[in-house]
Amino acid sequence: MRLINTKTLKLQEFIGKVPPYAILSHTWGDRETTLQEYQSRTYKAGSREIAKIFATCRQARSQGLDYAWVDTCSIDKTSSTELGEAINSMFKWYREATVCYAFLEDVSTKQPAKPKRIRTSTSGGIGLANSRWFTRGWTLQELIAPCNMEFYDKDWNLIGEKQDMVSELRNITGIDTFVLQGGPLEQVSIARRMSWAAYRQTSREEDIAYSLLGIFGVNMPLLYGEGARSFLRLQEEILKQSADQTLFAWRATASEANKEEARGLFAHSPREFQNFLDRGENSNQKRRRSEHSKDNLMRLWDSRASREPWTVSNRGIRVTGRIQDLRPNYERYHTVILLLNCCFGGNPGRIAGIYLRRQDGDRYARIRPTELASVEPLRSIISPYSLYGLRHADEVRGHFYDQPWTSSYTIRRELEELAHSKFENSQAAKERYEHGFYISAKGLKPSTIFGQYKLHGVMMTDSRGLLRFFSFYPDDRHMDIVLKTYPNFRVVLLYKATTSSDLILVLLGRKVQPDDSGGEHWVTATYLSRWELGEKSTRFLDAVASLTETTIHSKAVSCESRDDELLLIRFLDLILPTSLRDITNSPAVSDHANSFRKYSIQESLKETLLVLVG
Repeated sequence: MRLINTKTLKLQEFIGKVPPYAILSHTWGDRETTLQEYQSRTYKAGSREIAKIFATCRQARSQGLDYAWVDTCSIDKTSSTELGEAINSMFKWYREATVCYAFLEDVSTKQPAKPKRIRTSTSGGIGLANSRWFTRGWTLQELIAPCNMEFYDKDWNLIGEKQDMVSELRNITGIDTFVLQGGPLEQVSIARRMSWAAYRQTSREEDIAYSLLGIFGVNMPLLYGEGARSFLRLQEEILKQSADQTLFAWRATASEANKEEARGLFAHSPREFQNFLDRGENSNQKRRRSEHSKDNLMRLWDSRASREPWTVSNRGIRVTGRIQDLRPNYERYHTVILLLNCCFGGNPGRIAGIYLRRQDGDRYARIRPTELASVEPLRSIISPYSLYGLRHADEVRGHFYDQPWTSSYTIRRELEELAHSKFENSQAAKERYEHGFYISAKGLKPSTIFGQYKLHGVMMTDSRGLLRFFSFYPDDRHMDIVLKTYPNFRVVLLYKATTSSDLILVLLGRKVQPDDSGGEHWVTATYLSRWELGEKSTRFLDAVASLTETTIHSKAVSCESRDDELLLIRFLDLILPTSLRDITNSPAVSDHANSFRKYSIQESLKETLLVLVG
């Protein structure tokens, strides 16, 4: 540890036993004195940055302390190793200091030379709550860690001591009183500790995570340039050491929720824990309208809850817990509420949970991220379940996709059940399936004059190319399938001849209009003989790449021979897009077969096909 000798003003390095020292807490400006400048005395004499270093030493010397520590000149920031060690040790250094001076250079008490201590709310008259010091990320741990702390204004007049200002500091920061009095941080939930940083800022994006290391008692390497990933790593490190599941009880802001339908289990930033922040009347943060009221969540010990630890792997966060299945009758474990070990208002009869939706096999993403579910275990069907939760939104967007098809019967059951559900309205479900593609059982195994074909696979694509391939087993019992569509959706259906290796690829898509209306469906197809496939190993992928959108109202096939064209036209006669707007409005589950047959092929599309054939 490198300290300034308050008498000689020279830097001295200590390894092992460190003498008593004072430590400075302040906000950085655009220009600060570096270690190299201080040692070589190339700093600007009389500047604000050097003046506060000398004032710190002067104040420490007046209190009988021979050493002081100031972050600007006591750390060699040109050494990534030293910087990393210092940041991981920062909380400890502030806690072990004899006294910490909080220098508020934007506050003036206008006190006489001999200051009178200002206690509790009296200091509110000097605009203490408006100080920049209370908005910076690094000063959070610098407020919590020290046992003895003194606040000074811009002229180094004493404002007061932390022990005498606890009530006001709590109102300004939302930090619990007993923590400000030196109580153990471990008694405060993870989410509440996160909330203290909800409205704090740092110059570098990574520092919002690094400034919280000491508050959570974790260590991790510094990787400047990683951006928001630093906060993800922080949450992973916390999960390794704590079983406190309030870590997952965040609420997304409305702006973030509008960007993404599904999220990972980890939060984007401390701002998403604002629902745990208890702001006081004098808080400078109170003027910033919170999107969520305080949830008043408390950690809960439940003898029925799993004791299995939650761990992180390349598949996501391994979770063994309890769930409430929201759609048990038609799509088991597709959409669930994962119960957390915390409850609302200390009431064990109202357990908090988060909404999850299956993305791929046993991997789930968080949905409805602005909400927390309130589950009454005695009135709900709760079951143990193991799953993997995706960690962050990039995993949802980039790698994992739910099976892209469902069936008309499943949709019908879903709409019927949602009509009586308190968790989701049926209109939202209808919108999920609107503009989908419907393929009848006949279209899954089409028989043509050229032989029988079966659907063997589905490829999801977008403007970036091939995303994922899903195997389809045509001999399983399928009454029909409905392909869900998304904006600028593209899907390739792979049909294989039953008696040969010939393939037909059918590309379906939906382009969204600028006004965000339904957009237009389009279809195109190509035929690949077994000889073509054998000539070149990349012929299949080349054919997929060559498929370009063609609206359904223009010629949707491009073939060299008449036979090929007739074959593809036959396929397009069986596989046509149809809006599900009418389908989802059809009356009852029992009528699903007739209603779907009614809408399977639109008359206008039939006429188009007649034109193509003719």
